[in-house]
Amino acid sequence: MIKPDKSSIEQSLTNTKCSSKIRTQNTQDETYELRGTHFVWNKRKGQTNIKKHRVSFEEAAGVLLSPSTIFFADDEHSDEERLVAIGFSDKLRLLVVCNCMRNDEKIVRIFSARKASKPEQNTFESR
Repeated sequence: MIKPDKSSIEQSLTNTKCSSKIRTQNTQDETYELRGTHFVWNKRKGQTNIKKHRVSFEEAAGVLLSPSTIFFADDEHSDEERLVAIGFSDKLRLLVVCNCMRNDEKIVRIFSARKASKPEQNTFESR
């Protein structure tokens, strides 16, 4: 994972901070910093994801920083380069996280996160 430098983060984000969360210029987005990496997601989508899959995007962010996580290209969605990650969260749950890099690969955008299915667990275990 590429770590962001301060100048690119300052250009992309406002200086309004609320604990470890930062509001982006887009009021629909919420940004979260974990171990020096910035993550962003649609606020409503994050709330819906918790209700539907019982996984917060804050928990999903930890998966993307884990050294044991495996990444696959997701060619089925949009024109941007999306990735699917399978790995353990800080709560030791095996999750699937759909994401992409934004702002010259300085910010990670999370689209969805859920518990890994049995076939996905087998893929992770057989790597």
